[in-house]
Amino acid sequence: MAFLSSVPVAPRQNFTITQSRTCSSTARRRIVRKRRTPPTCTAAAEPKPTPQAAPSPRGSDAQSRDIYASAPYRRDARGFDDYNPKPKRRPLSTSTFQNPLVVFLYERGWRDQFANSGFPGPDAEAVSAREFIGDAATVVLDASCGTGIMTRRLARDYERVVALDFSAAMLAEAARRETATQKFERVRADISAMPFRAGSLDAVVAGAALHCWPSPQDALREIHRVLRPGGAFFATTFQRDAFTPKPLTRLFPQITNSSSAQYRFFWPDELVYLYRVAGFRDVDVTVEKSFITVRCRK
Repeated sequence: MAFLSSVPVAPRQNFTITQSRTCSSTARRRIVRKRRTPPTCTAAAEPKPTPQAAPSPRGSDAQSRDIYASAPYRRDARGFDDYNPKPKRRPLSTSTFQNPLVVFLYERGWRDQFANSGFPGPDAEAVSAREFIGDAATVVLDASCGTGIMTRRLARDYERVVALDFSAAMLAEAARRETATQKFERVRADISAMPFRAGSLDAVVAGAALHCWPSPQDALREIHRVLRPGGAFFATTFQRDAFTPKPLTRLFPQITNSSSAQYRFFWPDELVYLYRVAGFRDVDVTVEKSFITVRCRK
């Protein structure tokens, strides 16, 4: 039985039975006990191995802290960790970027069209983000990363960069475009329910993303949660009149007073209000044509 293996057993002893004869007709048995001398061990005892910490499932990087919360996920063969194995139905603003054709076109002309609204381009946007974040940051999140167009640029300057998006197709493309000098982690998750510990990130970047989020209020509160105190948040988006011809906005100002059914665009004062309600401080909003940049800290 299994429990008997833990019961201590006394050393085995040898017994010798001898027959002695006397003048008596009765034979007596005499048991002579021979004690067994235990063998002397001259070999040195092997040192006990020092217990080692179990390796992290994401790789053992001593310089990077544990930013992930205890949440179930699965490793997707396309190169990212999926925290949404059964996602809910999403609005068009989100599902559009799960379309393989949109993914293919995103860095082949789609993103270039943003220049018509004042976007300076990913290189200039990355420079602005780095100038605001500073050099002290080590863990940076690219929220709604898309194909990794900003992630790859951030990975040149920061020790640990995480790319997060809801679109599996976008993350697969981001993994395909990763290079040896631009390494980054990839996570599929909802921007309003990210799998990070509170206060675990030094900075968050969200380029051309805010207008695509189904619930910007929830997303801003979540970003505030995962940032460390003093952490930086840099975001770009479109102003409400970005896709409305200027003559129409002068004749019919009510056109720009509501966002489309698919996307939600903002006026600068709306963004200041939303950010402050989410808990951010030092909110700075700049506008160039219809290109909006928001800088703030937790």
